[in-house]
Amino acid sequence: MTMPLKKLMEISPKYQKKTNSERKQESRKKIIQVSIELFKEKGYTKTTTRQILQKAGILNGSLYNTFENKEEVFKAVVLQAYDAALGQSRKLLEGNDDLVVALAFPLAMELYAGNKDAKSAELLYAAHTSWKITNELVDRTILWISVYFEKYDIKMNSQTVRTNLLALLGCVGNFVARYNNGERNGYKDELRVGLEMFCTLFRIPAYDLDAVVKRMADILESNEFTINGFEL
Repeated sequence: MTMPLKKLMEISPKYQKKTNSERKQESRKKIIQVSIELFKEKGYTKTTTRQILQKAGILNGSLYNTFENKEEVFKAVVLQAYDAALGQSRKLLEGNDDLVVALAFPLAMELYAGNKDAKSAELLYAAHTSWKITNELVDRTILWISVYFEKYDIKMNSQTVRTNLLALLGCVGNFVARYNNGERNGYKDELRVGLEMFCTLFRIPAYDLDAVVKRMADILESNEFTINGFEL
C-alpha cells in the first residue's frame, strides 16, 4: 500500500512543522543578519525599522515578537560583534604573558577599529550612547577580565570592577566620538591614555606603557580578522 504524499510530508523531518520557538529563532537570526548589512551600509541612525523588515522579508509582527525596537536589534548586533571580538582576541593572545595586554586588549581592539574605519566609528559611537548596550558590554568585559584576575590572583570588589569599567568605557566612548567626527589620525596616543587609566583604576603597576602600546599595536596590525562583516 502506497502512503499518500501528504502523509509522507507530515512525517518527513524536512516538512515537519516548526515550533514557535524555532520560527522565532530563525526570525531573530534573519533580522540580525540583514540589520548588520544595513548598519554597515547606512549606519545605525539612517537605518529604519521599515528597511529592516523589507530586507528581511518579514511581517511587522515578526520583528516585534522578537525585538522591542531598533535599539534592541542593534544591541543584539553589537553584542554578537563583541563576543566575536573577544573570541578572536583569545586566539591572538595565546601564549601572551603580559597582564596589561591581556586585560586591556578589548579596549585596544575598539580604538583600532574605530580609528581605521568610518562606519565602525559611527556604529561604536552609537553603541556608547546607549545605556542598555553599555551595561551589557560591561557585563561581558567583567567576565573577560575575571579570567585574568583569577589567573594572577587579583582581588577586587565586584562593584568596584563595574564602576571602573564604566569610567573606562566613558573614556573610550569619547575617543570613539572623536573618530566619528572625522578625527582619525591614529589610535596609539588614545590607547596609551586608556592604558594609564586602566592601570590606575585597577591598581596594576604600569611599567613602560609605550612598550605595551607597541606590543598591542603589533598584534592588531599584523593580524587580519573580520567582525560582523567588517574587515579590520
